[in-house]
Amino acid sequence: MRTNIFFLSLDIILLACLAAAMDGWDEGAMADSPFGSDSGTSDSGWLDDLPSDQDLHDAMTKHPSRAGFPLYSFRRDQPAWLPSGGQRRHGRSHHYIPRFKRNVDGLMFGPLSIGLDRFQVFNYPHSLPHLQATYSYGNDWTPINFELLRQAELLHTGVWTYRPEPHLLDDIAIAFERWHRFQSRKPERVVGSYGLRHGQFTWPPVEFLTDVHSRRLVMPESAITHLRSEVIGGLESHGADVAHVYHLSLPTAHGTRHIMMTRLDTVMNTNLRRRSKNSDFWLLLETLTTPASWYRLETNRNIYAILGGMFLPKDAPELFKEHMYPVRVNTH
Repeated sequence: MRTNIFFLSLDIILLACLAAAMDGWDEGAMADSPFGSDSGTSDSGWLDDLPSDQDLHDAMTKHPSRAGFPLYSFRRDQPAWLPSGGQRRHGRSHHYIPRFKRNVDGLMFGPLSIGLDRFQVFNYPHSLPHLQATYSYGNDWTPINFELLRQAELLHTGVWTYRPEPHLLDDIAIAFERWHRFQSRKPERVVGSYGLRHGQFTWPPVEFLTDVHSRRLVMPESAITHLRSEVIGGLESHGADVAHVYHLSLPTAHGTRHIMMTRLDTVMNTNLRRRSKNSDFWLLLETLTTPASWYRLETNRNIYAILGGMFLPKDAPELFKEHMYPVRVNTH
């Protein structure tokens, strides 16, 4: 019993620290809202891809290690998901997770869109159960320095995936908030957004993937392919005079993690309708390697794990130069 209380206390302390870096979400409409005038209506054919109301409610209010202490809660008078009524893209249904509260600190989050193809300018709790399937695998993968996998402007062959490991995202968000303070600055609100601040991870493009085992949120393959091409393009245009890709050296309790940061076009990759006056949008990625499997005749494989996207001040490379610096320019 004492052990459970101890770990619960640690979780509360961690979330309280993260809350200092996240001001929640201000009231207001989305920068480029997916909700149409017919919000609240849907044709039943699109509902087959969705969990039931009870499935989503259970995912949001239950956690196996915190029985009796739900992390998140919905309003009693609101279902766990709602149809957005917006235009559907690429044949995917558009729904959203309505606003909900994180019980440990009272912060409100949402609405969070499902079925869109760009990052949304809202922050979200990194331990959201809906995304658990995207990072619950790969426990035997080893983080490595991505610069070891470069050859000229190319990257070695590997598997690209979306893997927003919550503890790592927490470490990154808290680090950027702390580094702002070291420079006697406070993370600013991203101009054009409704409450999102510098150094907060944005809600990713996700869709429901339903199989015989579970119903979960994943990043569409089309989005992963697009982001891969953006990273490769950034490396190809990266040079000593104009830097597009940076190396974030992140100290953690388990050693230094090496994060690749690529500056992306805001309008092409988020739902902001125009470039923010005070911010640039960055994609963060980590490389890992899998152990060799003699019984499968496999050698080590390289994994390019997309962590997510965030906005930083336009002078971020100078402001955080002790921690993020241009990747080396390879010539061979």
